[in-house]
Amino acid sequence: MTMQNLGFQEAITRVLREAPDPLQPEVIARLIVQKKLKPRAKVTSVAAVLSSMVKEGTVIRPKVKHYQLSPQPPQPGVPVSAEVVREAEEEARLTNVSAYGLYWERDKVNWEPADGQLLGNSDDSDMVINFAEQWGIYILHNNLTVMYVGRTMDSLFKRLRQHHTQGRRTARWDEFSWFGFRQVNENGSLSSKSENFTTSMLVTVLESVMIEALLPPLNDRGGDLMGTMYRQVEDDELIRRQEANMRNIVARAMSTA
Repeated sequence: MTMQNLGFQEAITRVLREAPDPLQPEVIARLIVQKKLKPRAKVTSVAAVLSSMVKEGTVIRPKVKHYQLSPQPPQPGVPVSAEVVREAEEEARLTNVSAYGLYWERDKVNWEPADGQLLGNSDDSDMVINFAEQWGIYILHNNLTVMYVGRTMDSLFKRLRQHHTQGRRTARWDEFSWFGFRQVNENGSLSSKSENFTTSMLVTVLESVMIEALLPPLNDRGGDLMGTMYRQVEDDELIRRQEANMRNIVARAMSTA
């Protein structure tokens, strides 16, 4: 099959038209590549186009993070079997970072409790997810310079908290990026842990993480991360403290006026 390079909307339409059931963005992205409709398809790009297609009415979302074409007359196409979709779902689950965050700010995390939170949400949902128990690869940055690369197979928050409170690296980072392998379930919880990785899968993931995090100038095509990128959400307790400090400052200023 010859590789094509269709526009995202056309490629998504082709995949959804041939699918037996509604699909998640990461599965659509995987099938676009497998069917050689595009040489690569990042989940973030697919999700953005899907959101636009929902607004246009060409695509509907029958349940959270699942998409299908709006009802329309049958279109010619080669059907995709349920087994192929299941294989794509399994491959997407095992071979890729399922969720990641880039350049989250250290000062927006409440590090005091030992069981604290790492909060974020995605472009297509207002649901705030706690990634404290995520596991995978993380990077410590200082003014966008990579200072340290590590991994955790337990708790991302606890590992980062160690860097925040102890050791020679404590004062040498101000931001962090993370790349997790536990998926976000529909209710906002994290999936169970899975360690079924082959060597080729790990090589793909590590290459993608390094490209996305280090931004080498000659890697103009970017990494092959298929997961969802999450924006940082500041801890409510820190916001309350900042508001209390501001009230105290204003009160002191007024008392001395």
